[in-house]
Amino acid sequence: MTTITGIFIYTLLHYPKVMAFGAGILAEELLLFLSFLSGHNLIDFKTVLIFGFLGAMVIDSIYYFIARSSFFKKYIENRMKSIRSIGLIKKIDKFANHNIFITLFLSKFIYGPRTIVILNFASNGMKYRKFLYNDVLAMLLWYILLPPLAWAAGHGLISSYGAVKEIEKTIGIAILFMIAIYFITEHIALRVIRVKKKK
Repeated sequence: MTTITGIFIYTLLHYPKVMAFGAGILAEELLLFLSFLSGHNLIDFKTVLIFGFLGAMVIDSIYYFIARSSFFKKYIENRMKSIRSIGLIKKIDKFANHNIFITLFLSKFIYGPRTIVILNFASNGMKYRKFLYNDVLAMLLWYILLPPLAWAAGHGLISSYGAVKEIEKTIGIAILFMIAIYFITEHIALRVIRVKKKK
């Protein structure tokens, strides 16, 4: 067992709330990783959902207030003009018919736009209450769809491959699952957006 793996396992077992909260802050994909492990009984699924959700809401709010601050606002406005993913964000917004909830929801499936969408909404003067309301709904819908799927996959691993007891192998499989889900959902989201655009 490597040192990094050992630290990860120790934190997972002794500080699961910290782990879930940190995963929510860093990326939704990490919540799928933890959800998979929860299906393998390595972390409580409720802990992943509750503290992961709180972490995601905290980091989204931080991005919002950074964009709204006078110190960063001008810099962000200039950067928005040169960011490659801004074109994709416009496509998402057009697909959603400028619906804030749908735009935020779709951005959670595609690498890059999530943070930029938040910065864009905030820098254009959207009220925090309106942003938070739609962001919470988008995140809840994401939670309904994907983490249970990851949990079921991890739980199915126990049923189908009961002999897989080595925690390092389980973590490796969870990482592969997370990567696969990420690419599949991103591909579907992009395809849906492009299909509607053609119509």
